[in-house]
Amino acid sequence: MKYFFELESENGLTRDKADKLREFYRRVPVNGNIGNVTLHKLLEITETEYRNLHQILYDGGKIGKARGKGGSVNRPPLAGDADLEVGGPMPAALSGRPNRPSMH
Repeated sequence: MKYFFELESENGLTRDKADKLREFYRRVPVNGNIGNVTLHKLLEITETEYRNLHQILYDGGKIGKARGKGGSVNRPPLAGDADLEVGGPMPAALSGRPNRPSMH
């Protein structure tokens, strides 16, 4: 699974498209599905934009495909939100300490 900053840079997204990508992801429920038609209407973007953002998130492992009339999307297990706002945890090589899970 990729961090949002990786998805944005790999796909050459402008700031506007990166914001739309994050908004798309925020609208997908943590538990459950949302229909593609419903999500598309909520986002108020073109069909082409929707399909492009959908594909970026799907390829990056941030959303999964589910069943439903018109299809639907969900968040796969371990999709995580930690990197949604700040780009994710700092790599151990840069922080000077190993990445270890918190005991709290």
